[in-house]
Amino acid sequence: MNKKFFVWVVILIMAMPCSWAADKNVVVSIKPLHSLVQAVLGDTDTAYLLMPAANSPHHFYLRPSQVKALHNADVIFYLSDDFEIFLKATLASLPESVNAVAVVHTAQLDLLKPRSGGIWKESAASRQPSPQRTKHDDHNGHDDHNDHHDHNGHKDRDDHNDHDDHNGHHGHAHHAEHDMHVWLDPVRAQAMATAIAAALAESFPEQRSVYQANAEQLKQQLQQLHQQLQTTLTAIVDKPYIVFHDAYQYFEKRYQLSALGSIEATPGDLPSPQRLRNIRARIMEAQAQCVFNEPQFADDMTAQTIVEGTKIKIGTMDPLGVGIEAGPRAYFQLMHRLAASLRNCLM
Repeated sequence: MNKKFFVWVVILIMAMPCSWAADKNVVVSIKPLHSLVQAVLGDTDTAYLLMPAANSPHHFYLRPSQVKALHNADVIFYLSDDFEIFLKATLASLPESVNAVAVVHTAQLDLLKPRSGGIWKESAASRQPSPQRTKHDDHNGHDDHNDHHDHNGHKDRDDHNDHDDHNGHHGHAHHAEHDMHVWLDPVRAQAMATAIAAALAESFPEQRSVYQANAEQLKQQLQQLHQQLQTTLTAIVDKPYIVFHDAYQYFEKRYQLSALGSIEATPGDLPSPQRLRNIRARIMEAQAQCVFNEPQFADDMTAQTIVEGTKIKIGTMDPLGVGIEAGPRAYFQLMHRLAASLRNCLM
């Protein structure tokens, strides 16, 4: 063989990505969950983030390259079949070798029922605060289960005229049995970290001790985050406000916040004129101080319509982390920014 040709072959081989080596092909659905997974992975690998934070999981569609990434994955982390609806068809067609992990269920989290109607009769702050839980007792607490009864049925609605919101729907919304925005509670996120470590250890047992150590460190950091958020949010527990869509129930309950309702009753369903009038009447009655938009639902005009002629401010709440760099610190930046957004608008 020509010596020069041999040298070039060696160079090309060395330059090729060694996909058969240590790469683990870990795929994660949304940025907050990706951050938790990456923190548990540590330096052992880099997880692939599927959905950009600027998109809403309620209206996201996979590209062919993303479908390919899912089929080539060793492990896929997502929240639930009821949340990432865009994954449903692909998950059903995956090879048996792919370990698809629905973290909400593997972590055995206590779940809340979705709130109906978009305007809620009572805020989290109006209920008796739940006892402070440790990072391990979320499975045993009964306060969340009791709240299931508060959010079911028509008794939660301020006005039965809100039935008119069900006319003219766009057909995008998925009515799940439970609210799956669980990542917005750092206490529940600790249980998610444990489940993530167990799933990674099952697929890559040679790194089990690394995942366990990283998960323990992450849980300690999440407990510190929880305490920091309590300090940040204490001053605004009695400040009423309106959110864009009902994504923050776990956050509100954990920190006893005073959300009155949401602009959208269900994601993707534009509010009717009747409901806008009901929301405006509700916030005027309760002396709400802020109405929040979301970057995933670019509809500033709706909030403007609601607050027109009042001194109520418009803020932004982002549950997914638009503009935050993906990685192990993204979850913490997201949660601190969420708390700061609330405090800045309500103080």
